[in-house]
Amino acid sequence: MNVKLKHTITMNIQIRKLNLIEHLLLLQDEKMLSKLEDFFESFQKKHDLSQLTPMSLEEFYARNRQSQKEIIEGKLIVQNEVKKHFEKKGR
Repeated sequence: MNVKLKHTITMNIQIRKLNLIEHLLLLQDEKMLSKLEDFFESFQKKHDLSQLTPMSLEEFYARNRQSQKEIIEGKLIVQNEVKKHFEKKGR
């Protein structure tokens, strides 16, 4: 996968996560919050999450160096631009 595409996919995932966090922070419906908690609990029971392992410090620093390099090369999108992009798409 080319670096730009991988970066774009990673950014899209990060943006989607941030959007979910924003929705959760604004959520006032107790029933909806309970349903979301039930969903996540059910998901964890159905999927073997024990296969997930935290990244090593080496991997963390390598990713950090790569990110810094991409920032210097101008391969980043500021959050406001991304937000505008998704607002145009009706998300």
